[in-house]
Amino acid sequence: MSQCAQCGADFNCGIADAPAQQPCWCAQLPTLAGAPMGGSCLCPACLQERVRSTAQGQDAPDAL
Repeated sequence: MSQCAQCGADFNCGIADAPAQQPCWCAQLPTLAGAPMGGSCLCPACLQERVRSTAQGQDAPDAL
């Protein structure tokens, strides 16, 4: 189980939490420029909101 770096919610990461190396659910979403990698994952709800905010040109929260 992983914990969201923004809201603290528990969620399953397809890479960190799965026994087999497989793509995570987040690989289906657009890549966010400048997003740090490793240990700073967001839950599905927070990541989808970050993608929407970025696409609309809004400033993203500084949680990462």
